[in-house]
Amino acid sequence: MPLSPGLAAALCLLAAWLLPTPAAAGTAELRLSLARLIETLDAGLTRGDLRSLRIEINAEIRVQRLGGANTLAELDDMARALTATDQLWTLLLGAAPCQPNAAGGPIADAPGCATQLAPHLQALGLPPADVSRPLNQAGVLQPALQALRRRAERTLRNLN
Repeated sequence: MPLSPGLAAALCLLAAWLLPTPAAAGTAELRLSLARLIETLDAGLTRGDLRSLRIEINAEIRVQRLGGANTLAELDDMARALTATDQLWTLLLGAAPCQPNAAGGPIADAPGCATQLAPHLQALGLPPADVSRPLNQAGVLQPALQALRRRAERTLRNLN
């Protein structure tokens, strides 16, 4: 026995309402990944952890953005903070001006290093590196990781 057009339409609407949308399903994964980032920051984030979580979270943010979901969660800011932290850490480990002096102490070329770090610090909402005193890698990285944690917590709270 065929369904009446009205009943068929009502059943379609009910099915659409009951089934999770791709954006709703993606939100759960993004929330879990952000929570994993925060927990990893607490437990001692490594360079490899950050790279892996950056790829995972930024991919989930891309899905959310393309799906039009969570427009109030400031997902682009979260993606920028992850990228800035990853690039900052890369510079601290590899850029010649950011390497410690021969004795393993402060950064040898603090002004040159500060210039390279400036856009990434700015993306994290941090002031430029203070080159008026000895600059070391941990003194730059620690505030960046703290800023990333604050951004992740804010994004996690704002996800719907």
